[in-house]
Amino acid sequence: MLGLRAERALDEPAHLREVDRRELDVLRWAIHRPELVADWLDESLFVDPAARSVFELLTETATFHEALDASDGPTRELLQRLAVEEPELVDDADELATLQARLMANTVEPAAQRVLEAMLRDGDDRGRDVKTLLSAMTHHREIGDWEAARHDAEQLVGWTVARNDSVEGAEK
Repeated sequence: MLGLRAERALDEPAHLREVDRRELDVLRWAIHRPELVADWLDESLFVDPAARSVFELLTETATFHEALDASDGPTRELLQRLAVEEPELVDDADELATLQARLMANTVEPAAQRVLEAMLRDGDDRGRDVKTLLSAMTHHREIGDWEAARHDAEQLVGWTVARNDSVEGAEK
């Protein structure tokens, strides 16, 4: 369920909002090569309401065409846009592993930053662990150690999902 602010943002014309390119990138791959993101992608990683809606439709329907049929407004526009923006063809196993790690690291970083900010605001000492993982992931990405970056990102996905679940549980 989207909050009031997210629903208002969905009412804005798509050209008035910019979706974070990292969210667009991961959704593009989710449409064209879902096996690269299916085992870790979660709604809590999306901040843009249209991007989140696209992700939710993709996970709730069996095919892209069903998702498109169930969509409207900015969500439909975004789905249509992403469908025609095919990513580059990657078949080499090593390149696919690097791509998957890059997608995960780039997608989780802003979400983990939001988690860290919330933890610091709440005085949650576990924020140190999230900050350490974010720093390590950034370092591993900078030096091209994608296996280590993926490992860090997997842990950050866990923190992000857990934080989202605890916030949603508190709202109920």
